[in-house]
Amino acid sequence: MSFPYLAQREDQQQLEWIGGSVFSVLLDAEATGGQLTVGRFDVSKGEAPPFHVHNNEDALP
Repeated sequence: MSFPYLAQREDQQQLEWIGGSVFSVLLDAEATGGQLTVGRFDVSKGEAPPFHVHNNEDALP
């Protein structure tokens, strides 16, 4: 059995996002058995994407 590991800030993958924002990967697909990715946006007020779900875009074959 494996346990998901929440990476510490210095170990998190940092992705440049729209408008100079940053998306930090907290849990990736590898850590969750391909089930999900969890991230955090560091953006200016009002710039974050709204809550949403990807139902088909990220489906595994």
